[in-house]
Amino acid sequence: MTRRDAQQIVKVMRRHVLLSTATSLCLLGVVVLGSLAASLQAVSPQRTQSLWTAATFAGMAWVILTVLSAKQIKSANQAAAYLSAGRLDLAEQELTTALNSFSLYRMGKLMVCHNLAVVVHGQKNYQAAAELCDGIISLHRGVGKSLGRVCRILLADCRLFLGDTLAALKALQPLVRNREGLSLAEQLMLLPIELRAQIAEGQFAQAAADLPAKVRRAELLDSPRAALVHALLSRACRQMGDALRADFLLRRAQLYHDLSDLREDYPLLKDSLDAAKIADSIKG
Repeated sequence: MTRRDAQQIVKVMRRHVLLSTATSLCLLGVVVLGSLAASLQAVSPQRTQSLWTAATFAGMAWVILTVLSAKQIKSANQAAAYLSAGRLDLAEQELTTALNSFSLYRMGKLMVCHNLAVVVHGQKNYQAAAELCDGIISLHRGVGKSLGRVCRILLADCRLFLGDTLAALKALQPLVRNREGLSLAEQLMLLPIELRAQIAEGQFAQAAADLPAKVRRAELLDSPRAALVHALLSRACRQMGDALRADFLLRRAQLYHDLSDLREDYPLLKDSLDAAKIADSIKG
């Protein structure tokens, strides 16, 4: 998927969201107003019959559109099966097809788009994933719901891989301001992304602040991300002149995961990991 493909998907999604909102309001208005007007005694029998017919037709249209919209849920489940099998290409195809079809439900459309952004991010196509995330955030009302918060974290991760640290920090600002309102799962997702952004921007004091709490949360992560967080905290401590804690955190990172993988994926750790490798060889 190219950046232009992602932009086109967002454009179609915006159009579908507007159309679904207008359709929902129109059908609901016909059902409610038609039923109320038909129940009034002052209306003639012919007019009453017409109103009941219109209300019934609108109700049937709502049911049919709801059934058609449910196909997106089926597509999302099928995409999840493809993801489990490691077939990101088939998952992308399934989700793209679902996004290009009409759905009556706004949140369902946004959720499918978010799943597609996750798939594209897994393919390391960060530019396209960022475009999809921007589209979701522009259509999502506020950051009070989990989808909006998770999408901001994913967007910040994409921006960091693209080298745009300021854009990453901007995406995370609403979450950082409302950190207490985040669930534990969201805090764990946020931790490595926020640390990377802070260190890339040279905010080493902020990264090293509240170190014990960050280490405790890092211990709840999977091995690669736990190693990443410990390595990032080690880098921050070393920049703050605390070599003792830096060495301790780096040794813990080595216990969690092979640091050579981190060196390839996160260039900002390259100098620290190279220095640690040299020190280990000297001691050996």
